[in-house]
Amino acid sequence: MSDKKHKTNFLGDVINIKKLSFIITVPFIYSLIFPVVLLHIFVEVYQKVSFPIYGIDIVKFKDFFNTERVKICHLNWIEKANCLYCDYANGCLAYSVEVAARTEKFWCPIKHENKRENTHDHYDNFFEYSDEDGFRENKKKLRKNKIKQI
Repeated sequence: MSDKKHKTNFLGDVINIKKLSFIITVPFIYSLIFPVVLLHIFVEVYQKVSFPIYGIDIVKFKDFFNTERVKICHLNWIEKANCLYCDYANGCLAYSVEVAARTEKFWCPIKHENKRENTHDHYDNFFEYSDEDGFRENKKKLRKNKIKQI
């Protein structure tokens, strides 16, 4: 368990910032909250409208957003706010990737011709780039999660 003796106050943190550039970048960092919130709204509406029509399971945002770091007692309020901001932004982006991945799995479950790095969890089960027969024969089964490996 963490100890409150390591907690610093906000003013102490600001005074300890050695570089003015750190302070100057704060508005740029926090200005991203607007596009992130808009992304969250659009992705939420998109999947709530489209996924039930296609029979795709809805992605739950709560599975991607974790606020446990705000409970750490040695963090001051600004540090907790920073953790909450990062948790929300990263959670929202991971959530959006999962929604896009499920969409791709339904509409275009074909691997790229050239190997990609950082693919989502569904990608390994996609059809090979040149596997026309497998794609035509098994696309519906993959959509319905009837087959795990192709």
